[in-house]
Amino acid sequence: MKDLLIASLLGAAALLGGCCSCTCAEKPTTDAEGFTYLDGRHVAPDAPSDWYVIRYEHPSAEPFTDSRKALQRWLFTEVRQLKDSVTVVEDGVLKAQKRFIPGRNWRKWLRPGARNVRVKFVGADYSISADGLAQTPAGFTSLFNGKDLSGWRGCTREEKFNDPFARREMKPEKVKELQAKADALMKAHWHVRDGALFFDGLEGGYSIAAAKDYGNVEIIADWRLLRVYGDSGFYLRGMPQVQIWDPNMWNGLGSGCIWNNPNELFAATERADHPIGDWNTCRMRIVGDRVSVWLNGVKVVDNIVYQNYRDPKKGIPACDRFELQCHGDPVEFRNVFVKELP
Repeated sequence: MKDLLIASLLGAAALLGGCCSCTCAEKPTTDAEGFTYLDGRHVAPDAPSDWYVIRYEHPSAEPFTDSRKALQRWLFTEVRQLKDSVTVVEDGVLKAQKRFIPGRNWRKWLRPGARNVRVKFVGADYSISADGLAQTPAGFTSLFNGKDLSGWRGCTREEKFNDPFARREMKPEKVKELQAKADALMKAHWHVRDGALFFDGLEGGYSIAAAKDYGNVEIIADWRLLRVYGDSGFYLRGMPQVQIWDPNMWNGLGSGCIWNNPNELFAATERADHPIGDWNTCRMRIVGDRVSVWLNGVKVVDNIVYQNYRDPKKGIPACDRFELQCHGDPVEFRNVFVKELP
């Protein structure tokens, strides 16, 4: 079936918006998730079945109202047509969930001006929760069970509760009080959706942390941004941050860099990001105050000093929280694994 599909893709002569150029003989790109990218030179025929997933971006008439207001706003959309059951996610918002719509040609879902169009035809046994689910690597422990928020706790900026050193100086009853408030924030803005840990990006939300503190550690986590020009990240030992963002907003600087180092910006040595809406795998290792980062198998940060963003004179804690960062944009995480190191 896959070979027939690729042959159909190669044989199609129409562009998404016009006639074909002389590049039709080129093979369309298929990524690790099984999506075939249609870059304007190839168009798939009617879907071989009523089971498919499409992803694309389309321009929005509503402008940004924050620091991105000078940028054209694009909306990332994912449509899952599973026979007569349709789910639509746009800009991280669930627009429709398992809505009854009879199977249709996948191209009818596209909006005018769509870009970064990719499609994956799946079978009747397809499950979005199972798609991409990984086994726990040898020597690692899973931090996310794919079902609920067990093993996670909330974070908050209130009374500098997000600062490891300030938190250590608080009385136990104050820590308990602020942790309860942080947990309430977590439950309001973090959810398990389709087997992934989902942050809604709404005002009032904040980061979350693993229930256990870690020192020397190696962590593997999958993530995907659900908003064009989105932003997120990881905190190691409560310190900002291994960066997640849309490189197109930052002159091509890729994710994985140690953005908040106060004395020197350690940009990723390579741009290894996948397009918005596609899953990325980040591997982070911190030993002492040295950190290395791999993004999608590419080493983008090599054994640099991890600094204290809030107070460079103090250095970083020997042991503290591993956090998934809230930066006001919808984001998903899955396959989060940790291995403690000597």
